[in-house]
Parts: sequence; C-alpha cells; structure tokens
Amino acid sequence: MKELSEILKGLNDNQLKAVELTEGPVMVVAGPGTGKTQILAARIANILQQTQTDPRNILCLTYTDAGARAMRERLISMIGTTAYDVQIHTFHSLGSEIIRENEELFGGKGLQPISELEKEQLLRELLDSLPANSSLKNAKEYYYQTGPLATIFGLIKTENFDVEAEVLFIQQYIKELPEKEEFQYKRNSGNSKKGDPKVGEINKLTDKLNRLMEALSLFPLFLEKMKKLKRFDYDDMLLWVKNAFEADEMFLKSYQE
Repeated sequence: MKELSEILKGLNDNQLKAVELTEGPVMVVAGPGTGKTQILAARIANILQQTQTDPRNILCLTYTDAGARAMRERLISMIGTTAYDVQIHTFHSLGSEIIRENEELFGGKGLQPISELEKEQLLRELLDSLPANSSLKNAKEYYYQTGPLATIFGLIKTENFDVEAEVLFIQQYIKELPEKEEFQYKRNSGNSKKGDPKVGEINKLTDKLNRLMEALSLFPLFLEKMKKLKRFDYDDMLLWVKNAFEADEMFLKSYQE
C-alpha cells in the first residue's frame, strides 16, 4: 500500500491544491491519461485522513464500470480495505441501488432491472400484437424492429416526450408536406411543373413517419408490460430517481445526508 504522503510528493502545484482542499467544489479539467483518477482518489484519501468523515458518506460517480473499478483499485492501494466502504458507482448503478432500496416508492416489492433477453422478448411480443397489415410488420424479418423500438422508447423517456402530442405533430406535419418548398419541384421537369409536389419523396417520408407513429403508439403498452413484470430499464435507473428527488425534498435530503 503506497503512502499518501509519497503520492502527494509526485503532484504538481495545481494537482496538490485539488487534493488538499477538503471542502467546497473542485473542478479538475484534463485529457485522457493525465491522472484524473489518481487525483480524485488521493483527494478522497486525504479527506478521510484529515477529517472525521465516514467513508460511507463519500460518493464517487463515474460513467463506466471500468472507471468505477479503476477508482476502487486506486483507493485500495492508498487506504486499504477502508476503500470498500466508499460508495463508488456509475450513475446507473447508483440509480438501480436507490430504486431497490426504496421498492415501495418505485412500484412495489420485487423490482429488478430488466435483462437484455427479457427486453428483447417483451419487444417481440409488442410486435406480435400488431395486426398483419401493420407498417412495422411489412418487413420479412420484422423482429429487426426491436432495436429501433428500444431506441425510440429510450428517447421518449430521456427527452420526456408527450407521446400523444408527438403523434398529433407528426400527423400535421404529414398534411403539410406538399406545401413545403423542399418537397416541391424547383423547375419544370418532364410531366412535373415548378411548384408541383414531389409525390415519390412525400410518400417515402410519409411511410417512415407512419412507422414512427405506430412505434409511438406501442409505448404505453411497453410501460404496462414493464410494470406487470416489475422491471425497470437502463433509462429508468436515472429518470425514476431524478423524478423522485424532484418530487420529494425529504427523500432527496435523506440521500444528501
């Protein structure tokens, strides 16, 4: 285990300043491979050494599992087994843990993150439920639509789209296509005159937008099936917790403490 004092000797002035400041915000801006993980780990070690802070009250958030592992390994090398008490998470793993610690708040006992296999099966069931003349089932291998469906549902959640409003917007947009300049001929061409609508392009885009509307119409059923299965997905890990924190100040404060 490398002593913190030895690590501090190898830092430049700005790095040392970031490590030694035990209170208040600190921003470390640097490119890949410049030692940001080492600086953050050293700052945590210094806080634990210089203050009475409980290691369980320190939260580290990273974007990737690899980043979380790297942070844990650096801390172990500096402070030993105490590093296992420090809360080190990806944003999503923290959200998942908060959901499972408060199941009643988020939908009842037994909540679990949905597996990729379960989600694929659920999306296939949605496609199977569509009528034979569905635009989403025209393709020979319509199960390929599960990928785009998952992407659309994720966007609805992360962008907080109102599905009904989006469908109305798309319907209005389709009606207006013939009047839009980009879908009109700029000059006379064959049997088409300047200002005539480009029927082929309009029909192609209309087909695409109709498929999108049909996909949007499946979103409420997707949520219903997820609720019945007591599952939450990758987007829910962030959105459910964010919404719960915004709706209940005391719930937020309990985690801030």
